Amino acid sequence: MVEVEKVGIGQRVKRIDAPAKLTGQERFTGDLRLPGMLCARPVGSAYAHARIVSVNKEAALAVPGVVNVFTAHDLPITKDANGNPTKTGIAFDEALFAGQIVAIVVAETDVAAQDGADAVEIDYEELPVLATIEQGLDHATPQFSMRKVTISAEEAAMHNADAAKKSDGDHEVLAPNVSNTANFKRGDIEQGFAEADAIVEYSFFSDAVHQGYIEPQSNLVAIDPLGRVTVYSSTQAAFHCRNRVAETIGVPIQQVNVVPMPVGGGFGGKFVHIEPLTAAVALAAGRPVLLQFTRMEDLTAGNPAPACRIDVKLGAKKDGTFTALDSTLVFDAGATPSSPMQIAAILVGGYYKFPNLRIKGYEINSHKAGAGSYRAPGAQQASMAIESAVDDLAAELGLDPFEIRLKNCAEQGDLRPNGGAWPRIGLKETLEALREHPLWQNRAESKAKGRGLGIAVGGWPGGIEPATAICRLEADGTFTIVLGSVDLSGTNTTFAQIVAEELGLDASDLRIVTAPTDSAPF
Repeated sequence: MVEVEKVGIGQRVKRIDAPAKLTGQERFTGDLRLPGMLCARPVGSAYAHARIVSVNKEAALAVPGVVNVFTAHDLPITKDANGNPTKTGIAFDEALFAGQIVAIVVAETDVAAQDGADAVEIDYEELPVLATIEQGLDHATPQFSMRKVTISAEEAAMHNADAAKKSDGDHEVLAPNVSNTANFKRGDIEQGFAEADAIVEYSFFSDAVHQGYIEPQSNLVAIDPLGRVTVYSSTQAAFHCRNRVAETIGVPIQQVNVVPMPVGGGFGGKFVHIEPLTAAVALAAGRPVLLQFTRMEDLTAGNPAPACRIDVKLGAKKDGTFTALDSTLVFDAGATPSSPMQIAAILVGGYYKFPNLRIKGYEINSHKAGAGSYRAPGAQQASMAIESAVDDLAAELGLDPFEIRLKNCAEQGDLRPNGGAWPRIGLKETLEALREHPLWQNRAESKAKGRGLGIAVGGWPGGIEPATAICRLEADGTFTIVLGSVDLSGTNTTFAQIVAEELGLDASDLRIVTAPTDSAPF
């Protein structure tokens, strides 16, 4: 008799997606083939900043198998009220970073498309390059683009993070390449530092970091005879993807159906990137189009976590009570104004009780690939900066690093820098439990063996939007759980455990489905 494996909460279980992936039977976006499908290959800019004088397609069109060569002006891309094209990643008249897509070659095979891409001739007029945070903050640096670029509210909030900004009314003349700011104040910062018995200052710099997923950006778009757009995508956010595609090609969202495919690693880098552009190319070609980045294209034209600089000044009394925090954050958003600067500003001053604080944040544009998200965007950088300062201050005062955190940690009702109150977050309870853990209690023994041991706080104010799932009883007595979310890091297995626990079922009774946006719960 074979015992059926239970999948209740708290039990060790096998991931339900493991068999297909371990045996190579899982089908990713790049494995799909549709009748009449064309393969697309991008042609990237050779310069970090240049005016595109001309694009010669003749040699590429002469390559056997090449069907067409598209520039931005050939594609059905909508424009905003200022006449600026919707963000797609393709350059119109100006390349803003090395590797930015300037043209797209579509062909019957991937090899033909690559040969065609190699044959495209582009004439550039090289322009000055803005490459550093310091240049971005300099009032003397000219605006980095001929076009004024903006960020949508949906993009700013797409990670469900509470990044609402509160202005204190101060007026500041910003440098021309500062695209966004945050300005939080509480109490009297000068008085707070005057009351401090110890003050530490810490400057933290992080370079841009690519997410390093195994599967590169991959997307297949098909247009049916009635004009409906079907997007097969390795995306972490199907509904956001649907909205962006519809906005880009100028159709109602009901005309776009996103089919979420298995994600071969995303880590924040696969919310939306190449899908709007692929949809525009498919519309222009009149045939299904598959666009997959090579590894080099992904590294040059992807959307990495942005570089940033965070300065922290922190003061405390002899007993460890924090008196003041002064912090300045600068995030390099690259060629598109989108970065986690605001959420980082909230988190750098959100883990602890600061009676007096001043946090200023700046987002700058530069001639680099546009910034994306990476594993709780902004939280890593903010946590590294503030926690390093807390450790330094504890050492300066001769206090236990656990005790200084316990004394100051935020609790339910305490205010975040933007004025919002924390709900119950369990930070104090977690620290208290960890303090009693044998690893911490026996840290001297670990140190004697050459093992390091430390403590740091991290947080993320997510989960603030509603979510829906459908649990459906089938005719054969089994249950199907229909989700609008894709399976990331085994999340479908977690949903199966939750349902099995609630209904008293086994793994064999459950089927987890990620549905297309046409039929998925939001």
